Amino acid sequence: MSSQFEFLDKHYCATDQSQVAAQVVFERHGPFPRARTAVVVYAIDWNEWTEAIAQVVRAYSDRSAGSRAGTAVLDVNAKQWRIVLTGMRFVSAGRYSQGSGTAYRVNEYRDGTIQLKASAVGHPPQLGEIVHFEHLSGTLVGPVELPQA
Repeated sequence: MSSQFEFLDKHYCATDQSQVAAQVVFERHGPFPRARTAVVVYAIDWNEWTEAIAQVVRAYSDRSAGSRAGTAVLDVNAKQWRIVLTGMRFVSAGRYSQGSGTAYRVNEYRDGTIQLKASAVGHPPQLGEIVHFEHLSGTLVGPVELPQA
């Protein structure tokens, strides 16, 4: 795996099944995720995903027609990329209010939009190390049941 994509490894699961991705997000982040939610992308090949990221950056740098996978823009200082990819499938896990307490829940999303932030290196700016991942939106499919331990 290229070092610039290492950060994404914890947000990826090589499966087409939402139940497997839900179990992976639980195992990696536990029932009390440090962030508000924990997200794992699935149903896409790792090489296809990382190539889509690189492609949107190249499309911006080369001033080409763009990419069907998403878009990339540089910050005003040309030091950081903001990369948005569309059409993603992911599961999002977190603790939610339920009655007088909280409950752990994993939801499945399709046609999702995710955002990555990465350093920009070189001239013209190329993709550096990815440093941030977040999900922006998606079509809720519904909750995913975790197997009982």
